[in-house]
Amino acid sequence: MSRRHAGTILIATLLGMTVALVGCGDSRKETSMLTQQQATDEAERLIHDFTAGVAATARLEPAPGNGIEPPCTDQANGTHMVERAYWLRGIDPAGNDTVYQAFLTYLTAHNYKIARDDWASNGGVAAKHPTNDFTVELAKNATGDVWITADSTCVPNAKPTPR
Repeated sequence: MSRRHAGTILIATLLGMTVALVGCGDSRKETSMLTQQQATDEAERLIHDFTAGVAATARLEPAPGNGIEPPCTDQANGTHMVERAYWLRGIDPAGNDTVYQAFLTYLTAHNYKIARDDWASNGGVAAKHPTNDFTVELAKNATGDVWITADSTCVPNAKPTPR
C-alpha cells in the first residue's frame, strides 16, 4: 500500500472518529440559527485564522472527505454538520509539537474548551467553543503529516458545499 493511500485511509478513519467522538448528538445543539453557508464560512474562517496566526508557513490542502456533511442525530429533520478538513503542508514534522503548542495557545486565547487531548499518544487534540459549539481538531499521522478540521453545530437542510 502506498504512503499516500495509507494516509488517505488514515485521515478518513480519523475524521469518522472525530464525528463519532465530538459530532452531533447530545453534546451538540440539534438545530442552529446559522444557515449552511454561514456555518461553512465560519468553519473556513476558523481554519484560516489559525493557519494565518500560528502556522503561517503552512499551505492548506483539502483533505480527503473535505466538504462531507455528516448527518446529525435526528436525521428525520434533515440537519447536518458542516465539516471542513485541510492538510497543513509545508510543516517540517520536527516542528509538529511546536504547532501543537501554538494550537493549544490559540484555543485558550479564543475560549475553546479541550474535549480531547491525546497528542502524545495518538496525535490529536480537539476542542469545542462554548458559544457557537464549533469543534476544531489538530491531528497528525504516523508519517508526521498534520491536518486541521472545523465542524459546525447542526444546521437545517444542509447539502454538501464543495470548496
